[in-house]
Amino acid sequence: MRRSTVRYGLKLILAGILCVTAGTFFHSEIADVLLLGGGGDAEITLLGFFLGGLTGGCGVLIAAGGFLQSGAGDRPAKLGRIFAYIVLAVILFFFLAYRSFTTPVSQPVRPGESISI
Repeated sequence: MRRSTVRYGLKLILAGILCVTAGTFFHSEIADVLLLGGGGDAEITLLGFFLGGLTGGCGVLIAAGGFLQSGAGDRPAKLGRIFAYIVLAVILFFFLAYRSFTTPVSQPVRPGESISI
């Protein structure tokens, strides 16, 4: 096992998870920052899914290749930290998914309506 190759693959998997998380839950904020128009939210969501799938898939292939290679002469690399980051990213994704299902949707104020405080 070549630990440096496996670590690089795991970093790509982490990047894929973060791209999907950003595209799923923060698409409108990212579209506002990038000054995209009305369809920018959908573009950011599709881009997040595409980049997440691309980097995650490449990460799986690279990590699998690192597991299959011989590790003779390879310097030791620590994999515990990157595993912890991946677990935290997955927990963050499921926490945000839970919050999106349980948070009530607020209705926008229509013209002529007033806000009661």
